[in-house]
Amino acid sequence: MEHSGGPADPQTSVELAHYARVLRRRFWVVLLGAAAGLLLAVGYLALVDRTVTATTSLNINVISSDPFNPARAPADLVDAETEKQVATSSSVMRTAAASMEGTTPSEMQGAVKATLVPDATIMRISYSAPSTEEAEQGAEATAEAYLDFRSQQAKDRVASIVDQLTVRRDKLLEDLVRVNTIINDAEPSSQQARQAASDRQQITIELDALSTQINSYLGLDTTGGTVLSEARESPTVVSPSRILVLAIGVAGGTLLGVVLAFLLAAMDRRVRDDYDVRRMGGGELIGEMVGTGAAIPAEKPDMEALRAVRERLLATMPDNPPTVAVADLTTSGRIPDVAVNLADTFAEANWLVDLVLGDADEELIGLLTSSLGLTPVEDRGGVPRYTRSSDGMCLVVPPPGVMPPPQGTVRKEPAAKPLVTVIALPRGASESVLLTAGRMGHSIVLVVSRSGTRRSTVTKVSQELAVVGARIHGTIFKPRPRRLWSRRART
Repeated sequence: MEHSGGPADPQTSVELAHYARVLRRRFWVVLLGAAAGLLLAVGYLALVDRTVTATTSLNINVISSDPFNPARAPADLVDAETEKQVATSSSVMRTAAASMEGTTPSEMQGAVKATLVPDATIMRISYSAPSTEEAEQGAEATAEAYLDFRSQQAKDRVASIVDQLTVRRDKLLEDLVRVNTIINDAEPSSQQARQAASDRQQITIELDALSTQINSYLGLDTTGGTVLSEARESPTVVSPSRILVLAIGVAGGTLLGVVLAFLLAAMDRRVRDDYDVRRMGGGELIGEMVGTGAAIPAEKPDMEALRAVRERLLATMPDNPPTVAVADLTTSGRIPDVAVNLADTFAEANWLVDLVLGDADEELIGLLTSSLGLTPVEDRGGVPRYTRSSDGMCLVVPPPGVMPPPQGTVRKEPAAKPLVTVIALPRGASESVLLTAGRMGHSIVLVVSRSGTRRSTVTKVSQELAVVGARIHGTIFKPRPRRLWSRRART
């Protein structure tokens, strides 16, 4: 049954660990990306003009033909688009530019922005300029010119209405004089006198109403509005923001560096970690050599790692007689030191070891016999053998391109201890020997140079071994280069 991986899914943990290793290994790429982003941000700030925006807030007065009608709120009597157009009109800009030295009305018009707060009579006038002082001066000059313009408009409008009402009042006064004359000249009880009295009463009522309206308009506040907060008292906005631009530059550069790091990792042809080994078909990482040199026998850290590899192999291979093939895929040297030292760990665990050395030359044989304390024995079946009297380890050297017969048949004496065969394939072993060893071995162990062995090499070997049904148990890492030296030869 399939199930989705949760937070503790091992595969997810492996992937995250691989991504972390990629970033750690190529951290310099991420740093370069961040540095490049920072430089670009600094260059942008150097090339782009700095702009300071200052804002003045106003409360505008509403002047209407029916100012004392409480049915509508003042905000309903203000048209936002009209007020914006008025604030940036040529008349206002000319007045404002006159108070600013070296600034034309067209330049001011491009630097001014007017905004009316919704459902209110609050107008915000912003002015952008290269310096804070100029921005504040421009905002206050524009606000003052705008209020003066609205005030003059209100005064002209009130004067026009009062003039119209005054004309009407004067006409009524003339009518009142005419009616009074008729009343004085006519008989008190005549029809003409009664009609004139009625007309006089109507004219008097209308005159009182006109006088009230005229007095009301003459008492209106015709100021354009009031300043709520001056530009010098309000915070200014600097564009572009240095902190924001630098942060975006560093963040963008870092992101680019991360992408490049993963791109370089994907293009890398070398094996870097256990993730690469698994992906190329080399199985799990079962050990890693950490010693500074490829010693035979191995130094203590490497010997401990090989002992752990030995136990992993014994836990999965048949009881008797197991065979393990160790293929060296490293990039330098023909000394299969990992395979030889692995055989030595079996010997120290009281196993009878047949170490089969494939595709070996005389120089390699001489180095191994001296390092392991081996002596030649009687040739049997045309296969040279060398043994160690202390534990019975046997070094078998078949002819190039040939593998020995099945386990134990190269020994004349019966095995008194459990027998294990370790097939050591040096770097550059022929394909036929590799496939034969893979077919004969119960488990195949690959030896790979970290940051040295090509991924294509591991892929090719794993595919070839799969053809003959070989089972790759895992991979051992070793650093490169590893200078071979013999501790026994030194002592």
